[in-house]
Amino acid sequence: MQESEYKKTFGTNEIIFRQGEPGYYACIIESGCVEVCVERENLPPLISQLDEGALFGEMALIDDHQRSATIRTTRPTEVIVITREQFHNRLADTHPMVRLFLRVLLNRFRAFDQKFLDNPDNSIIGTGELPESSEYRSDHSIAVNQLRKETDLLNAIRNEEFRVFYQPIFHLPSSSIAGYEALVRWQHPQRGLVSPFEFIDLAEKTGLIVPMGLWVLEQACEDLKFFDLYFHHEYTRPPLYMSVNLSARQLRDDKIVEHLQTVLLKTGINPKRIKLEITESLLMQDPELAMTVLEQLKLLGFSLAIDDFGTGYSSLSYLHKFPFDTLKIDRSFISQLLVDEQSNIITQGIATLAHNLGLSITAEGVEEQGQLDCLREYMCDFVQGFLMSRPMPVDEAVKQLNAEQAMIA
Repeated sequence: MQESEYKKTFGTNEIIFRQGEPGYYACIIESGCVEVCVERENLPPLISQLDEGALFGEMALIDDHQRSATIRTTRPTEVIVITREQFHNRLADTHPMVRLFLRVLLNRFRAFDQKFLDNPDNSIIGTGELPESSEYRSDHSIAVNQLRKETDLLNAIRNEEFRVFYQPIFHLPSSSIAGYEALVRWQHPQRGLVSPFEFIDLAEKTGLIVPMGLWVLEQACEDLKFFDLYFHHEYTRPPLYMSVNLSARQLRDDKIVEHLQTVLLKTGINPKRIKLEITESLLMQDPELAMTVLEQLKLLGFSLAIDDFGTGYSSLSYLHKFPFDTLKIDRSFISQLLVDEQSNIITQGIATLAHNLGLSITAEGVEEQGQLDCLREYMCDFVQGFLMSRPMPVDEAVKQLNAEQAMIA
């Protein structure tokens, strides 16, 4: 027998495994043929043959029960090996419904196999009962819960239960509102306002983030035109802009550029007033794809911001290669400005780096006056955070903008 990590090669009349042995892997026949022999007490053995493409030993993928048959090659045979550890590692990354389905399917095979061996006249009467385990019950619970969440999320999109809240972004030198970040919220009919931490990851995994993200962008563009009715900018003050987050799933969507262009045509908004935010970690998952997509978005006229800077793994040498206009310093650094000298030094260094590259700087998560004073000292351009304002519905944002305009007048 010759062996590699994923394949085993056997000669003629070699035993791959014996009945009664503990098993830890399954096999798929890539070439050749095997004989399956099941020894039964007081009965003749059952013998069958499996050819190219057949799977055997699959029960070992569930647990370490003993092998139920002896497998012997009838000619030179090559098999692909799937170990229980590999199977469970892959299974852990799959959707809970897929996990449950595979576990039920394999358990059903085992029940069928056991009844076949235990029944002397070889008749099999299915009862529909499955050997239940704690793993099965756990998978079942997780899968049902996941399915319920996904159904709720899909219904929320269909029933238009999502709302866009707006957190003002202030121009630090003038302390005036420069723009807003659009943040999605779920107005659940029973639970009330649901935090994005409870549904954004699920939306990303299921792909629902793509239509949701496009809806948020379109709504933000429409509301930006609504803000314009109350915003009287002077010649020295640029019009309001809108920041909108772009997710990993959206970035990988091969129609993302086309979809965003459609939103621009539909709303008639100037793309220079829309700042698309991409997290640093997302950027480094696939730098080449990110570069391609960002360059196309830049050609459409969008402004681009690298979000959560300082939390990812990017090399500083990468930063100048991407067509960004703004660098957003992550809130984890801002929160430690007054208590951690290292965070202070890093924040100051990021600000200097951004200015040297010709980028504007936005600090998010500002909650204390001392943090604001530090950022002003570091010549930060824009700030947002609970110190100035929490995210709010569009009508409250308009009232706030009106109040600021009245003070200016």
